[in-house]
Amino acid sequence: MAILKLIDVYVSLGPITILRGVNMSVVEGSITCITGPNGAGKTTLFKTIVGLYKLSRGSIIFDGEDITKRPPRYRVIKGIGFSPDYRGIYANLTVKDNLLLPLMALNISKEEWKKRLDEVLEIFPELSSLLNRGGIQTSGGQQKIIAVARALILKPKLLLLDEPFEGLAPALRHRLLNKLIEIRDKMKCTLLIAEPVITPIRDCCDHIYKMERGTITLEG
Repeated sequence: MAILKLIDVYVSLGPITILRGVNMSVVEGSITCITGPNGAGKTTLFKTIVGLYKLSRGSIIFDGEDITKRPPRYRVIKGIGFSPDYRGIYANLTVKDNLLLPLMALNISKEEWKKRLDEVLEIFPELSSLLNRGGIQTSGGQQKIIAVARALILKPKLLLLDEPFEGLAPALRHRLLNKLIEIRDKMKCTLLIAEPVITPIRDCCDHIYKMERGTITLEG
């Protein structure tokens, strides 16, 4: 069963059409990768799925519902999480506050906040010793992990990861890859990952789409 479907999606930013008739389907419980060179439209596609960009044409179906005209907050509550390629770590906040920040969008108790933080730390125990450290005091690799964990704390049904392996050392890349498989299996979360080169995650992908010039050119 597909948890996400994009049907003939077009997106224009000003006079430039970035996405051109994108059709794709993400199977629930899968790890799906979108690969393609920088400028292919992968980040624009992700921002469109989470509602930051409006469609010029087409539709987005998530978990059986047409969310094409729904705002970003609704999509978060519905179950879409997003870890952007720029990490978005707030330097003046502690790691703990960076992790908890997305929960402000949800009407849940502080007890639930603690429970969710504990669940994320079970997946990423290396963050436990960093909780009181300032965001600016963490390394680039640690910030990648924090960004993924922060998106995961929303307990999404679908987690979008934009270039999570970019700039990581081979050992950390391998560890993060194992964590993503753990997230899928333990948290029953579907993963959609954008990477310019498929090599780092090829072996764990259930399905791969290749994107060029704003459209899907190959899949398999």
